Amino acid sequence: DRLQAQLQAFEAKLEETEKAKEEERKRQEERQAEKEKQKEREKEREKDLLEEERKRWEKEKVEEDAKRRENDRKIWEEEEKQRRSEQEKAWRDEQKKMMEEQQQEMKAAIMREMKEMKEREMKDLKEMMAAQISTLSQAPPSVSARGSASFIEEELRGMHEEGGTQRGTP
Repeated sequence: DRLQAQLQAFEAKLEETEKAKEEERKRQEERQAEKEKQKEREKEREKDLLEEERKRWEKEKVEEDAKRRENDRKIWEEEEKQRRSEQEKAWRDEQKKMMEEQQQEMKAAIMREMKEMKEREMKDLKEMMAAQISTLSQAPPSVSARGSASFIEEELRGMHEEGGTQRGTP
């Protein structure tokens, strides 16, 4: 019986050891399952952090792009303003130059016209003087002083002093 008791004790101990092993295996499985869950939670947390970082980066990129576009727009507007200003200045300068050229042309035309008028007047006067001298040289000496050569010379001097206008016809 003693052997039987020892066998039973041994079997009970073996069974207890088996139970203890089984419980230890279950606890290890639970710990392993908990570790897996923890790893999964960490992966999810890391994934969430990465997603937050990506969203933050995208937001910053959008803001930077908007700022860059705004700066580009301002630069373009300033360049456009400068270009228009230069065009307007060039146009004004061109208009001024054209006006000056027109004024010079008009002045030259007036000067030519005045010279031609003076030349015509002088030619007419010379012809008239020649005709009067011719008439006087044929007239008797009793003709009045108004027809004399000295009067004609006086008339010529007066016309020349007044810029070519006639003071009266002899």
